[in-house]
Order: sequence, then C-alpha cells, then structure tokens
Amino acid sequence: MVRRLRRDRSGVASAVAAMLALLVMVIFLGVALVDVVPKQQYDAEFVTTESALSTFSTVHGLVQGPLTTPGPGQRGSPVTIGIPLGTEGVSPFQGPTVGILTFDPSAGSSQVVLQFVPHFNQGRVTRIDQDVVLAIDSSGSMVWNDPGRLRISGAKEYIGRLACPDHVAIVDFDSVAHLTRENVGGAPHHLVSPSHNCYPDFSEAKTDLDTIDSRGSTNFGAALQVAVNELAGYGDPRHARIIILLTDGQNTFPSKAVADAQARQAARQARDRGFIVFTIGLSSDADAALLTEIADTTGGTFYFASDPTAIRWIYFEISRRFQGAFACGDLSTSEGGGGRLTLDLRNRQYPPQVLTYEAGGIVRRQSDGARVTDGPSLEWQGSRGRNGPGQLRLDLVTLMGPAFSVEGSGVELLTIRAEGVDRQVVRVTQENLTSVRASLLNESATLDAWTAQGASTPLGTARVQQPLGLAVGALRDAQRRQDAGNYTGAKFAVDSASAEISAAIAGAQQSAADGDMQRWLADSVTDDLLVEGCRLTQWANWYEGVTLEVTGSDPEAWEAWLTRTASDAGAPYAIARHGDTVALSVRAVDMLFLERRIVSVAHSGG
Repeated sequence: MVRRLRRDRSGVASAVAAMLALLVMVIFLGVALVDVVPKQQYDAEFVTTESALSTFSTVHGLVQGPLTTPGPGQRGSPVTIGIPLGTEGVSPFQGPTVGILTFDPSAGSSQVVLQFVPHFNQGRVTRIDQDVVLAIDSSGSMVWNDPGRLRISGAKEYIGRLACPDHVAIVDFDSVAHLTRENVGGAPHHLVSPSHNCYPDFSEAKTDLDTIDSRGSTNFGAALQVAVNELAGYGDPRHARIIILLTDGQNTFPSKAVADAQARQAARQARDRGFIVFTIGLSSDADAALLTEIADTTGGTFYFASDPTAIRWIYFEISRRFQGAFACGDLSTSEGGGGRLTLDLRNRQYPPQVLTYEAGGIVRRQSDGARVTDGPSLEWQGSRGRNGPGQLRLDLVTLMGPAFSVEGSGVELLTIRAEGVDRQVVRVTQENLTSVRASLLNESATLDAWTAQGASTPLGTARVQQPLGLAVGALRDAQRRQDAGNYTGAKFAVDSASAEISAAIAGAQQSAADGDMQRWLADSVTDDLLVEGCRLTQWANWYEGVTLEVTGSDPEAWEAWLTRTASDAGAPYAIARHGDTVALSVRAVDMLFLERRIVSVAHSGG
C-alpha cells in the first residue's frame, strides 16, 4: 500500500533539519577553530609581548639619552608613552589575556661603592698650631748643672720642629725676667715679631737663645708672669697657647715666699685664660713640688730631668703633644639608584612574560629563564693592556614617583620626566710602591741615628727594624709583580708589607713601654709608619677598584649580563653574588666617571 505524502503545515521537519544542519556546521567550525584560534591567539600575544618589550626599550633609551639632559637645576620635558597590558580575544569564544603594570619606587636598587683615602696627598700627620713661650733659667747654678748648654740646644731643636702658623717667644730669667733681646738691652722680640711668627722662618728665634747666659739668682715666678702676659697680649686664641718653664732650682729672689706666691698667681691666671704650662726641673735641687703644682693647675705636666741630656728628650716629648695622632682617613662612599617598573603579561598561548626595568636595565623573564636585554652604561678604557689600570664610566638610574598597580588588557599611558642628572669625576690615587719602600728605608736609617744618640736601645730598635726589613722586601716583590702586570700578585705582596708595618708599630710601642725607646721617638716612628701604611691602604683600595652592586628581581640574569659586559669591555674584574645582590668589582680604576640619572614615573591613565 503506497502512503501518500502530506504537507507539514507546522514546519516541524524543517526546523529539525535546520537544527541538524546548524549542529553539523558548529561541529565542523569547532574542529576548524581547534587549529586556527590558538595560533591566532599565539600570534596576537606575541605581538603584544614584542610591543611591550619595545616600549620598555624606549623607556631605557630615553633615560640613557635625550630625556636626561636638562641644565643644572632644571627638569626635563615629560614624555608619555603607551604600554600594552594584555591581548584582546581573537574570537567570540576567547576572552582577553590580561597584564599587570606596577611601579615600586622602593624596590630594586643599584649602587656604586668606592673605598679610598680622600685628599691623601694634601696632608700627613695632623698637627695643632701653637703659640709657645720658652721660659729658660739663666741663673748662675746653670754653670755646673748645664755646662754644655744642652737646655739651649734642646730649645733650638724644639723651635726647629715648629711650622707655620706657629709663633714662639723666649723668656730669659734669673733674678729678673725679660723677653729675649730685651735681656741684652734691645727691643723685646714678641710672638708676632719677624722670625718668631714663622716668617720668613724661625732662624732669629734660634739665635735669640744664644743670648741666655748663666749668672744671677732664680725667680721663676717673674718668668711665669712675663710668659702669661706675652700670651695674653700677643697670642692667637685659635692656637694652643703653652709655656715651657725650665729651672734647676728654687725661687731665691727677692725671696722664696714672694716669688712662689707670684708663680702660683701666674699659674691661676694661665689656667683662667686657657694657657697650659709644662715645667721641667733640672737636677734634684729643683723645686719639684711647686713645679708640679704649677703644671697641675694649668693642665700641663711636670718633667724631672736628672741631668742635662734628658732635657732634649723632654722637649721632644712635649712637642709630640702638638702633633696629633695620624688617622688614615679611609673612606667608603656610595651612590645609589632605585625603583622598579614591572609588567606581568599573563599570556595563555604565547609564553607568559615578566618585563622589569630596574637598575638602569631591562630584565625579561619567562618559563625557561631570565636575561637582561639592556643594561646600564658601563664603559672601560684601559691604559696599559687588558689587565692594566684604566678609566671607568658608569650610569646609575633612580626611578621616583608614587607607587601604582593597574590591571587590564588595553594600553596604559606612562609619563616619564627627567628630574636631574648628577655627574661626578673621581680620581683615585695609585700610590707609588717604590716611594713607600724608600720611605721605610729612610725610617730605618733615622732610627739608627737616634739609637746612636741614646734615644733607643739596640733591643728597642731591633723590634722595629726586623719587621721593617721584611716590609721592604715585600714591597720590592710587589713592585716587580706590578711591573710584570701581575696586579693580583702585587696585592698579595702589598698585604704582606702592610702586616709587617703593623708589627713594626707594635714593636715601637712595646719598646717605649719597656723603657727601651724614648716615648716621643716611639710615637714619632708610629706616626711615620702609619703614614706609609696608609699609602699601602690607598694602593690596595686602588687595586680593589670600583664596585657596582645590583639588587634585582633576577640576580642570575644580572650576574650573566655584568660578567659578559665587563669581559667584552676588557676590564679587569671580579664578580660575586650574595642572595639577590650581584657585585661587579672593576679593578685598578684610575678615574671614575659616574652619572646618576633621576627620573620620575607616573601612571597617566588608559
């Protein structure tokens, strides 16, 4: 039986057919999209990533170049650039990939560290300017207590150790007291008189000492009063004002009671004016009790000289008080930069990326590692071959501004502006090792001369000279290695020489403590050797060079970049990493050109 077809007036069959056809089309379209959409998304995210990297490179280029060229005290013009944060979906079935742009002005840093002895060649041992009055006994008892006039030669040596702007005056006293030249009927020579005020020198002051005779009684009360009046009337308040009173007896004129009272009164006046009185008692006849009282009243010291030969050493001891202890002045200085701009691209198909601008360089990080694509300017110009010394140029970048964080898939605007540029040139002194060696040999010869004069025993001298000899030998070796270009070996020898100098200083101080060397001589040797030790410290600082420290988000990447850059530049270098900080030390830098760029960063909207 043949069934007749009927017209489908409700359209059900047509609808079902259409739905089936659409389903088939969707299935085929989905199959097609499985291959097409991911590739398109990959390509789109690749373009976004490269565009973002290009933008970071633009920031780097602007900071290193035209952006940071305002004049002193001027700000640069603002520059606004767009940074893509993410990628829009390539189909209706794909949402956008997002990114996060953050700025942290406190994170990430770089700094240049330099250690050196500032202005080393401008000074040696510090000293105290002084106005001194030498009050010297010329009573008749000096005929037998100081027949060789060693008090005169000792005073001349004291004057010989003075230097501008020191001043000196001399009081000759017996029964009465007068300034020199007045003591022989001439005009008094004051602290400010020519050749007593160091201009042109102190030669006439030394000649004045020859006018001191040996006759008359003793009145050191009058001498002390004349000395106090001289400092009060002619002394420079900016200087240490001191009196050195030397006598071999007790007051006898006009009477002991009167002269003693005058001495005590003058001592109180000296104390009230800030003058210091040192007293020297020659022989057992000297009034040690009163001389000690005078010195104690003014903050000075009483010295007992058992015989005239001790006067010389006492004068040297007093002079040492106005030659301050030597300090090397080793200085560690640093200049820093900071701030970190980060873009986290959270791609789905193309590998996710994190781009960071920090320490004047760009770090690119993805799943397979990180690398620095651009770094701060670092240039080296060697003067004596690859391993020799040279000049280093470095840039530091500081990013400043309010912190921010924005998330999205569009383009965000970033405004950067140069706030200033600080340019510095630092010359680093390379001390001459041969010169240091010559100074040590001269110190040894000087010590021999003083030993011959009785200022040190052979044992005391040996404690100093034995390590000095080893230091001299080490410096000879250091110079030979330096001449051969072996600076590392030279540094080892310099360190050995420094250690021996320290041993020589310890030997001098031990000899003084044991009585085998005059204290003033031990201190003089100590200061001289400290100077030479400081010169070796400066040489070592020069060798250690300049250190660039980078504390970054990817220290391994920075270590690789710094190593490659220093090596390619031909600089003698060493590199180390501690935690997140990488330190590149460029050795033997004669001159550092450092440019610190300060740039403000602001989010301008999207």
